[in-house]
Order: sequence, then structure tokens, then C-alpha cells
Amino acid sequence: MRPSAAFATAFGFYLNTVGETVAKTVAVFQERNAGRFPDSIFKLVYQNLVRADFQHWTLYWERRIAQCGFNAADIRQRMSCLRAGVSQAARWTCLRMHLNALPTARRLRFVTGVEGSQACLLCRQGEDSQQHLFGGCPAVQELKRRLSDDERNFLTLTYQQHCLSAACSTCSSEMILRLNDVVVHLRRLSRGHAFHSMGDLVRHGEVLFNSPGLRGCASDAARSRRQRRANPSLRNGYALYRAENWTSRTGALVTKNGWGVLAYGILGDQRQGIRALRCCGCPGAHVGNNECAYHAVLVALEHAAEQGCANVCIQTGSTIVAKHVNSNWACRASHLKPLLSRAWSLSRSIEARGGRVIVEHVAKCFNKTAATLAARAAASHTTLPWGPAGEMDLQ
Repeated sequence: MRPSAAFATAFGFYLNTVGETVAKTVAVFQERNAGRFPDSIFKLVYQNLVRADFQHWTLYWERRIAQCGFNAADIRQRMSCLRAGVSQAARWTCLRMHLNALPTARRLRFVTGVEGSQACLLCRQGEDSQQHLFGGCPAVQELKRRLSDDERNFLTLTYQQHCLSAACSTCSSEMILRLNDVVVHLRRLSRGHAFHSMGDLVRHGEVLFNSPGLRGCASDAARSRRQRRANPSLRNGYALYRAENWTSRTGALVTKNGWGVLAYGILGDQRQGIRALRCCGCPGAHVGNNECAYHAVLVALEHAAEQGCANVCIQTGSTIVAKHVNSNWACRASHLKPLLSRAWSLSRSIEARGGRVIVEHVAKCFNKTAATLAARAAASHTTLPWGPAGEMDLQ
């Protein structure tokens, strides 16, 4: 696309989405407030922009995907199944590949004033284009060969599989995105750094791939360290509750959810064979993940208040609930504010008797039993009142 056509397209997109949304938002609030703007006018404009532009950007993305000959539904399904540990850099690289936005010589051939070699920056042989880079570049093929092992095989990857348009049985989507990001990073390095040989370039790519922390990905060792740091504290003299939620989604739609709570009573020196109580429930598919986590904490607080516990410690796997209750993060979601207010009022009622309430976040691996209760409640769509859970060990 030539610059003049690109400018016309961008300006037309602005007039039809951003400009119209801003003008409409300002006019509505001027009419409501007699010509005055509320203090949060910029926040409201931003929220309306995000809401209005999302549909336009989705249609634009699908149109560009169709122009490349890909299936947008297949790509969206594979992208939605990616683990949370996939870095934003790798996701952004994949989006740029979908939009044909990598600054290759083929992509920039119409831009005046941009000079450079038309040969691939990695192999110095083929054309500098996305199709060559991920389809037949000898340097990338050598990198794939060295990274392949018994568990994964990158050599069979096609350009469509690099873009997640086609299924791949030899390696996971996470590994493909990481490889894409490494290849694009190597190409960027080749612009200003002269590798002595293709072997040096490939070895550097191996280091980048096998050290995901260098490209924004958290390694398994880093996740293990975070989990060890989140090892739950077992406080003597406190009534311990462990609350967890479980949610199943299909895309962005919640299909099943549930919560589970375990009450271990007031802790002493004993850590093995503690008689615990359990309670679980299913709030319904209309309730989101954070609301479900709030329900679990509220059930624990209500039980502690009814039992007259002086000191209470509630351990939850939800970071946002722990941060909200402890006033570390502001709660701006309207559907969570009533739940937070209820949690605060229950905490104040316990503290009014001279007690203390601690709500802390722990790694989910320490809440497996409560998570199992939540999963069972979600699967059976039932709510079970407090009852004996048998003898359990604390870790």
C-alpha cells in the first residue's frame, strides 16, 4: 500500500471510529451535566473508545487474515488456547505476521526514501520477505534442525503453521510462537550486528530460544521460585481457611464455575491429621472468575464470624481478591464493589471483638484440595453446606 493510500485509509478509519466516538461521548455528557464535564471525562472517553473500536479492529484483522488466505476462526481458536506464560512479545510478533507488518524489503518496496538490500538478512540469498523467512530460509532451517529433538520437530513447519493457520502435531503453539519471536529478533540483530558466520547466528538463536527470560518469558525455574516465595504461612492461634475457585471457559464465555472452602480450625503445633470442614458451591455460569473467588472468601468470613473466631487467616489463590481486601489495589469494577464492601463489613465485625483478619494470596499448588472441591461443585452444579472433610495434612 502506498503512503498516500495508507494515510487516506488511516484517516478514514479515525473519522469513522475514534472521531465519531469522542464527539458522541462529549455531547452526551455535556447534555447530562448542563455543559460541564465530569472529572472522569477522559477515563469515560477512553472506555468508550475501547468498546467502540474493538469491533472495528476485529473486522480489520479478519479482513487482513482473509487477504493472506488464512482462516481467522482457526487462528482465534489456537490463540485463545495459549498458556498465560506466553510472553506479550511473542504474541505481538504473531499479530504482526498476520497483518504482514514485519518491516521486510518486500513489505517496504513501495515506501520512497527507504533503501536497503533486497536479500534476506539472515542467509543473504533469498528474498527478504515473511514467506522466505519462515518458509525456506537456510539459516532458519538450520536453527530448526538444532532445536528439534525427540519431543518436538520444527523441520516440518510450514508458513501456515508458523502463523497458526494450520494445525501442527510435531510441536505446540507456544513453541512455535517462541521460535517466531527468536527468528524476528535475529533478523533485527542482523541489521546492526555482523555475525562471523551462519553458525554463529544459529548458535545465538539457540541461546535466545533456550533462555526464554531474555525475551520476556518466565522460565519454569522462575515460576518455581515464585511458588516457593508464595509458600503459605501457618500461624499458630489463627483459624485457617483455604478458599479457591474453579472456572471453565469456552473462549471468553464462562461455561462452568464453582468455589470451595476448607476450614482447619484454630492451628496449634499439629500439622498432620487435622480434622477439617468443607463447603462448596456453584454460583452459576453468569458469574465471572473474580466474583466466584470473592464468594469463596465471603463464605469463609461468614463462617468465621458465626463461630466467633478471634483471629482468622484466609488463604486464597486469587491475587485480585487479596489485593482488594487489603486495600493494595483499587476496586473499579462495579460488579465487585458490593462483594468487597461485604468482605470489609465482615472483617470489621470480627475486629470489633478484638480479633484480627488476614487475607493473603498463596500459590494455587497449595490450594489443590479446595480447588478439587470447587471443580466438583462446578461439574455437579450443586452447593454443599458445611460438613466434615476428614483428616488432612497441612503443607
